[in-house]
Amino acid sequence: MSNTPRPPRSEAPVSAGPRRKTPAPRWHVVYSLLALFDVLVVGTGLVYINRIVQSYNHSVTTSRVWMTREGQISTLEDAASGVMAPANQVFGSLDTQRANQALGVAVDGFTTRAEILRADLVGLAGHSLVQLLDDLSAAESSVDTMRVASGQVIAAVGRDDFKAAVSGMVAVDADQRNLTDNLAALRADMQAAQTQVFDRQQHDIASLQRFEYLIEGLFLLMVLAATIYGSRLRSEFERRTDERERHVRELEATQAELTEARNVLEERVVARTEELAAANAALRDEIEERRRAEADLRLSEERYALAAHSANDGLWDWDLRTNQFYSSPRWRALLGYGDGELSGGVNEWLDRVHPDDRVNLQIRIGTHLQDPSSPLEVEHRVLHRDGEYRWMLVRATAVTDDKAQPVRMVGSHADVSARKNAELALLHVAMHDTLTGLPNRACFMAHLDTVLRDFKASGGSRFAVLFVDLDRFKVVNDSLGHTVGDELLSEVARRITSVVRPGDMVARLGGDEFTVLVEHLGSDDNAYAVAERVLAALGEPAHLDGYEVRANASIGVAFVKADYTTPAEILRDADTAMYQAKSDGRGLYRVFEPSMYDTALDNLVLESELSIAVEREQFRVLYQPVVALADGGVVGLEALVRWQHPTRGLISPATFVAIAEGTGDIVPLGRWVLEQAAAQATMWRQRPGSEQLFVSVNVSPRELWQHDFPDYVAALLSRHGLAAGALRLEVPEASLMRHRDETVATLRRLRVMGVGVSIDDFGTAPGDPNYVADLPVDAIKLDRSVVAPLGATSADTSLAAALVGVGRGSNLAVVAEGVETLEQQAALVALGCPFGQGYRFYEPLTSAEIDGVLANAGSKITG
Repeated sequence: MSNTPRPPRSEAPVSAGPRRKTPAPRWHVVYSLLALFDVLVVGTGLVYINRIVQSYNHSVTTSRVWMTREGQISTLEDAASGVMAPANQVFGSLDTQRANQALGVAVDGFTTRAEILRADLVGLAGHSLVQLLDDLSAAESSVDTMRVASGQVIAAVGRDDFKAAVSGMVAVDADQRNLTDNLAALRADMQAAQTQVFDRQQHDIASLQRFEYLIEGLFLLMVLAATIYGSRLRSEFERRTDERERHVRELEATQAELTEARNVLEERVVARTEELAAANAALRDEIEERRRAEADLRLSEERYALAAHSANDGLWDWDLRTNQFYSSPRWRALLGYGDGELSGGVNEWLDRVHPDDRVNLQIRIGTHLQDPSSPLEVEHRVLHRDGEYRWMLVRATAVTDDKAQPVRMVGSHADVSARKNAELALLHVAMHDTLTGLPNRACFMAHLDTVLRDFKASGGSRFAVLFVDLDRFKVVNDSLGHTVGDELLSEVARRITSVVRPGDMVARLGGDEFTVLVEHLGSDDNAYAVAERVLAALGEPAHLDGYEVRANASIGVAFVKADYTTPAEILRDADTAMYQAKSDGRGLYRVFEPSMYDTALDNLVLESELSIAVEREQFRVLYQPVVALADGGVVGLEALVRWQHPTRGLISPATFVAIAEGTGDIVPLGRWVLEQAAAQATMWRQRPGSEQLFVSVNVSPRELWQHDFPDYVAALLSRHGLAAGALRLEVPEASLMRHRDETVATLRRLRVMGVGVSIDDFGTAPGDPNYVADLPVDAIKLDRSVVAPLGATSADTSLAAALVGVGRGSNLAVVAEGVETLEQQAALVALGCPFGQGYRFYEPLTSAEIDGVLANAGSKITG
């Protein structure tokens, strides 16, 4: 650095005498304050204008709100009129059940609308809100009173107590007037509150407008004052311009000083340049050395690139320090890309990994970097350019530095999609049902085991297993063939899958057994809803190969419990609940309870004992006489089977017939009963006066569907020398609803033989009962549910009369079952029903007791 002494600073010329500081004029401060005040006035004016606009908008919004509330009161009035309707309509065509349903819907509708209005009134305050809520509560109380009174009217009509119904209607009318008064008071109070709110809003808007006028006057005054003081500001500007010119002259003097300093600096720069030239020469030598090293490196890379290009696997090199990722052309080609189409980052690989494989790959890479002694080898899926995933086998090895820390990873990718897809296809076949495409038992149990482990390990969400078993599927296979049976199973699989929730697993365990795994239950009702949807879907008829088939099912439901250790335990309990559903009547679902074990065990024991009982003929046949209702004379007998159990005593058919139906034992059991009844009928018809006596025997649908049944009956009659008219076969009405064509064909063959055919339980099937006119039958038996109401004071005899009329109009004998009282007998006689049976006349009797009855056949039962 130069030590040249710095020349003395030249002084800029200044005016003679001392410089005086010019004080700021006071008017300037006043002008500033005036401008600030003007801004405040303008801002305040804008604020109040905005408030006026908001008040208008609020007024419009408030008007709409009050219109909505008036509309809600109108809907309350409409709903109130709906509460009265069911009580009026029950006197007309509306039955009591539908009237009760309509009443519940109307009351729920009124309650819902009242709750909506109550929630809308929360925005009010003060006396208006209290008054409106009191009016609304009074209206709701009137509706509750009216619901109770209407329910009593409907109940009175249902039991034909019209006097109580008329009295109840008076109370209903009074409640309706009270409700109308409450709603009128609510509407009046609503209008008063509305008027009060609108008056307050108009007052607020008027106040804001007056203040706006004041602000505008102040603003005009401020503008005038600013104009006056603006002229004075111009004079001040001219004075300051003169001062600025004087400052320019002072700056020119300072520039001369800077020029001299620049000359000194240039001398120093020359010296520094010489120093840098020497350093630059040394740098050139170093650069030349680096160029030679880069040439050697380039040659090495060209050799590596040639090897990578010729290899079938895709090679890559990942620098862990800089996160740079090099990939060979073959690696990019495996993903469907060419040179230059990928950025070169490691995310080009990792981001394309399938989400289900990504976590495992990252864990394996992390584990390998912690212990690079063994090479990395992982199979995973990578997204191809065409949108499909390819299976890749990655092999890699970490390279460490002198501190044994991994700094690089080098490896390769090989496309193993063909092999992997073949393995997955074999696995799918092994884990899925070939007929329905659903997961099979092995797949379901494996998944159930995983879900159970998660539940026990982490307290996961609650789940349930539904065990679905088709009712009487064997009948479909036996009657329509296995081809139709397979079509039905495929249709069942489709229907179950269509009604479960997304994520629920449906599987076929085998045969006609299906399971549903219902996970992530918010409540048990979610599982119940799935079971109900499955039952509804399977209850719809399926049209298969020209047949209409109903795939009704029974469902058992088992919820997960903390003490379950294996999936087999859950499936066992669901299976037990399913058998309970079948025992309770089929077409139902039941939830597992521990007590079902005892029932299932008892049914299992009965099932095994029943087969033995059929083989050993451990049964008794009792007979209940059929009488002429007019005089009580015996005209026929119905054979009734009982199980004479060696330890449990006499068991009712209600306990074991369903089991026999399920096991198929009903066929040999039914034929044994026919043999006993035919033998007894032969003996009884040989008695004087009993030559026209008939014996009726209940026949199971499974017996009817046996192809050789008509031939068996013909052989039975021949074997016992019994006239065909002496035997009457009773067929349940429900069996005519299924496989109608096959059933009717069998009945026609029996009628041609002269065997009597009777429709049992008549009046229990939906639809027009006149269908019997086209059937090959000669008698109908009224179900006991039709007979039971007869004889009561307010009994509705229309159903019984219609059914008796159908029989008489079709020239069919009519027999009433379950006649218990003299009043029922008298009512049936009045309706024109000729025959009946029941405890009013005889209970089921042994054959010896029937001998006594026939011996006294001359006596008539009349009172």
